Amino acid sequence: MVAIHTLRLPRGLAHLRDHLHRAADNTVIRLSEANGRTMGNRYQHLEAAYAENQEVQAVLGLIRARQIELPVAIIRQADRVGALIYGLLRADLRVDIG
Repeated sequence: MVAIHTLRLPRGLAHLRDHLHRAADNTVIRLSEANGRTMGNRYQHLEAAYAENQEVQAVLGLIRARQIELPVAIIRQADRVGALIYGLLRADLRVDIG
């Protein structure tokens, strides 16, 4: 597994690196906040985690658009985390609907 925080970017992209780190950290924090919660409150934290992961993916896309090579593992990992959170959201929806 490759950690986003070990990613090196060229000079001039500190703003993207900082945003990437914040969004990745917030994804983990929101998932942690969802843990142990129930129903609506849990769903809100999962939605926020999903949104943060979408930001991670968007920043990775911006970096790639600048023709900067990224390890494939980082892209796959961000996609996988997003898919897992999406699955949790769908599962929570089914529980609420009953």
